[in-house]
Parts: sequence; structure tokens; C-alpha cells
Amino acid sequence: MSPTAQVFLVPGFFGFQTIAGLPYFTGVKQLLRDRLAELGVAARVHALDTLPTASIESRARYLGERIGAIVPADGSPIHLVGHSTGGLDARVLLSPGSLPELDDLRARVRSLTTVSTPHQGTPLADYLVRVEGQKLLRLFALLSVQGLRLAGRPVASAMSLGRLVTRIDELIMLRESALDRVYALLADPLSTERVRPIEQFFTAMRADQSLLHQLRPEAMSGFDQRVRGNPGVRYASALTRARPPRLRGTVELGMNPIAQVSHLLYQGLYRLCATQDPDSFGAPSDSQREALERIYGKVPDTRANDGLVPTRSQIHGAVIHVARADHHDVIGYFDDRQHDPPHMDWVATGCGFRHPDFARLWGDVARFMAGWGETTTTS
Repeated sequence: MSPTAQVFLVPGFFGFQTIAGLPYFTGVKQLLRDRLAELGVAARVHALDTLPTASIESRARYLGERIGAIVPADGSPIHLVGHSTGGLDARVLLSPGSLPELDDLRARVRSLTTVSTPHQGTPLADYLVRVEGQKLLRLFALLSVQGLRLAGRPVASAMSLGRLVTRIDELIMLRESALDRVYALLADPLSTERVRPIEQFFTAMRADQSLLHQLRPEAMSGFDQRVRGNPGVRYASALTRARPPRLRGTVELGMNPIAQVSHLLYQGLYRLCATQDPDSFGAPSDSQREALERIYGKVPDTRANDGLVPTRSQIHGAVIHVARADHHDVIGYFDDRQHDPPHMDWVATGCGFRHPDFARLWGDVARFMAGWGETTTTS
């Protein structure tokens, strides 16, 4: 009997395994395990944490240590799945010659699938190192608890909603004063116990923000030369492209204040991510171009993004899936309250991503791990 495969889910930028009781990957572990079992692969799926905004090299070392402490010493194969910057951490871990103390562990890795990973950086990183960007991060952390834990429960009055959207342009432009006002308003209904983990988490993030500087497109320009592929590992990527924001999207959200706020922030983030210099993107290989044209109909425009990362920046290895989704939809934070268990949106983008799309994405990841070819579908 073949040893049980060990699958590790590596989180991205925020780097938590759980925060205030919320998992980073929601619904992914069970779905991936079930899909692998259907393909005849017995697997144990682990969700990891990491260092929130430390350097990619520090995060990669921490990743190796965490895997080494968990994986059984039976020679079982290891498969890695990295969401967002977690994919970069895994690439550094697997690069020959890096972290020599992890050579034995690296030799057991069979595949790496990156999901929504900024292989060529993101212009959002330039913004996040500024004061406004720091406050946006803090607000995003609050939205994760406020919007997901309390989804469907009124947390602000109609008058409060009016205060949130009176100056729509301020939120879309991600101005510091608007971010402060929104944070104060949304934090007000929460108990100290709910807010404290957010503040503690943000304090930890401020202690080391090397990652933000590394993710700038200019800094990532030489990443592929510095971080070599491992010939013993199969590489694949799943891409995300969100719905471009429209005024109609704001109207569709109705009077839900959390959704209204997050959609206005999304409009600003989408526009910001669409500004990356087209020359900073490498040209897709022939096989990548063929896959993109077969799935999407064309190679995505350089302005296309998922609200945090340009779609063209996410291409690496075999393109096995292209999802019409935002950055967090693919880790289980999408709006599908009719499903059991229900799924709640992290950011209201109006992409229409639902559980069948979620299942197709992770089914393709499982097929790639199992060696069933380079499946290419879209959700």
C-alpha cells in the first residue's frame, strides 16, 4: 500500500491559520481530501500558518520547519498548495540550493500548485507601505471578523450606512480619513474580545513588513532568476480574475452596510491593481498561452486582476484553472449562503462565484496532484 500523501495548504499575505476563530482556508481541506480519494489517492490535508508580513525567505524557512514538524518519517510524498504569497514561500522552499538544512524534506515534494500568487508582484504593495495602506490592512482584518462572523446580522443603522457612503469617492480613492472613519464605525458594535485579536494581529504585522517591499513589481523582476525551479517537482497555477467594478454592483448589494463598504474598497483596490506596468509581465509560454486561450478565449489583459493581484502576474508552470473570482473566493470566502455549510464573502465583489465553481477549482488541483494531466477548466 502506498503511504498516505501529505498535502500542505500554505496561507498568503495575512498568514494566519485561524483568527478570532475563522480559518484561512474554509472548506478546502475536506473538499480536496474527498476529490483526491475519488482519484484513488489517500491524503492527509494540513492547513498551516506562517509569519504574516516577514520576508519571503523567513516565511519559507518557517514553512519548512512547520512541515518538518508535522510530516511523518515514512517517505510519504508531499504536495504543496500556496495561496497568494504562500505560493512564493513554497517556491523559495523548493528552490535547489536554498535552505540546505531542508534538503531531505525538499526531496519528498512532488508538486506545487500556486493559487492567485503574485509571481511578478502587485502594485498594491507600493500602496500598502504608506500610511493609508497600513490603515487599509487594519480595516481588512476587521472586515474579516465583522463581515464574516456577523454576516446577515444588522450591525449598523440606515443612518450609519448613509455616513459610510456619503463620500463614495473617498472610499474608492482609499483615503486615510475615510478608512479611519469606517474602521471606527464598524468596530463600534463589536465587543472588546472581538476587536482585540485584530489589533494584536496588526501589531504583529507592523513588527516586520519586509514582505511588502519584496512584492513590489520592481523588486519581483528578478525573482525567477534567483529562485530556480526544482526538476523533481511539478508546478501548476490556478488564476483568478474578478469582475471589474461597476456602479450596478453597488446597487445590487442593497442596504447591507458591510457589503457596501467592502465593495467600495474593492473598487479602489481593483483600479489600483490595474495600474501595473504591462512591460513588467513576462510573456506566457506557448503552452500557457494555449491553455489561456482554450479556457478564457484569450490571454487576459494586463489590467485584469482579482482585486489584489494582477491575473497575468499569477501565471507560473502549467495553467490548470482560471476562475472568475476575487482573491478570497477561491479559499472559501464567497457568497453562497444557500449551501450547507453556508459560505460568506470576505469582500463583496459581485463575481458570482459559488460552491460548484469552488468544487471545480479544487477538483482540478486534486487532478494535478494525482498526476492526471494538466486539466484546464474555468469557473
